[in-house]
Amino acid sequence: MKNYHYPFLFIGALLSLLVPCPARFGYVLLVVMAADLLMILGTGMRIAVDSLHLNELGSIMMLVFLVFTTILIKQFIILYSPVIAMTLSFVLYLVPVSAIIIGRTVASEQMQWKAYCISNLQVLGVFTGTCLAFGFVRELIAYESISLPAHSGLWIIPVNMHGLIKATAFWGSIPGAFILLSLILAFMSLVQRRFNIIRSKD
Repeated sequence: MKNYHYPFLFIGALLSLLVPCPARFGYVLLVVMAADLLMILGTGMRIAVDSLHLNELGSIMMLVFLVFTTILIKQFIILYSPVIAMTLSFVLYLVPVSAIIIGRTVASEQMQWKAYCISNLQVLGVFTGTCLAFGFVRELIAYESISLPAHSGLWIIPVNMHGLIKATAFWGSIPGAFILLSLILAFMSLVQRRFNIIRSKD
């Protein structure tokens, strides 16, 4: 898929990863890092498969590679912090089967490797930025804090909002995640539309 703004792919990937993820920025950060690593390694693997002309076995090899890499990532997280690994539970295993990873590695269209790499990096940039913004804002308005991964679980950093926004645990729930994600995607759509209007005038 050459157009990385394809809405169903993008929204489906975000929903599958962000909604079930715990409402802490530290957890979102780890999930995004795993997705970024899978995208980069999957892109390299796809180029290797196409270079060797293994078209018939390409999809199976890509799926096995993505699942195996995810298992390795999970094991590294367990070694770093068993508490984080237990809290993330199945969420990490949603990464290799998300629409954004499958669509850009396993089911990608044939194109020159340079254009393919640039296209995937563009997808990765938008995807990573959106996920991190979602995780940051969600924890901030839900718990008035920002968290980072630590060996003992999470390092919680309290944030004083000075009464600007009243934090409520609703944003940490699944309905709150749906609403917040819808607002962020609507804002992105508005910015993109404005950008397209300005570019068309030029």
